[in-house]
Amino acid sequence: MERKWYFEALYRKELLHMGVYGRLMEHEGNPTLKGILGRLSRLESRHASLWHSLVGRTAVEPRSIAEVARVALYRAFRLVFGLSMTIKLIEYKEAQLYRKLDAAIVRSGCTPRERRIISRIRKSEERREDPLVNRIAEYSPILNNIRDVIFGMNDGLVEILAATVGISAALQSPLLVLAAGLIVAISGTLSMAGGAYLSTAYEKQLRAMEGKSFKTPTKSALYVGVSYIIGAIFPLLPFMVGYGGVLGIALSLAITAAVLTIVASTIAVITDVSIKRRVASTLLITFGIAALTILIGYFARVQFGISI
Repeated sequence: MERKWYFEALYRKELLHMGVYGRLMEHEGNPTLKGILGRLSRLESRHASLWHSLVGRTAVEPRSIAEVARVALYRAFRLVFGLSMTIKLIEYKEAQLYRKLDAAIVRSGCTPRERRIISRIRKSEERREDPLVNRIAEYSPILNNIRDVIFGMNDGLVEILAATVGISAALQSPLLVLAAGLIVAISGTLSMAGGAYLSTAYEKQLRAMEGKSFKTPTKSALYVGVSYIIGAIFPLLPFMVGYGGVLGIALSLAITAAVLTIVASTIAVITDVSIKRRVASTLLITFGIAALTILIGYFARVQFGISI
């Protein structure tokens, strides 16, 4: 039965997360976070036992080599993106399985015993696991900075790609396209950083009135501005090495698509939406905008007789 497959998938996922939390705990220097990770590991172990009771003897244990590799990947992810983002990724994958299980139950139903156990697991997650995850976010506020970085880079990629390919359709010289693209990138960086500063300063005032913690406007502006200019560099790379015209546009689109796929996937994890949908919609909108600016650039070239 379909739901049985999801029971087993969640069982294996809980075992994996138990191991991940355990390894993260071993390498965590903060005593408070170490204790929280240990409690999370024990909770995942209990949840795995409950899922196993639904699967029975036919449950397939995770392969040790694959499990060790996945744990190592999560540890590497934690070193690069921080603990909060790692926890967000772990919980995201589990949430996706829950959504699929819910859909399967709607289609085929489930027994009263299965419903009781699933309800018990979910109540445990809501009352015990979620508060622990939220405490990690409080001790590791880097997630807020990652949001600034990711969204800033996303804007830099999309906006500068649109401007660059449009200009390239009008101007054949890679040097002129690069110069124009850099001007747009620098102005966009200043605009984005200024907007981030003002919006964060306003948010700071509101959160201070409510007695809540807040981000520093200067730091938010710095993260957004720097990430925007980094994102803006990727669409310009072909023109930096001398490619122009159709080839320059094609390479710019390809490079931006590859980076945008990574960025959109990260945004999907942060906002808890489907990665496939987020990537597909991002690429579709980006390429649609790029196609429109290419047409505008080509029209300007023909209309005004531009030959450079």
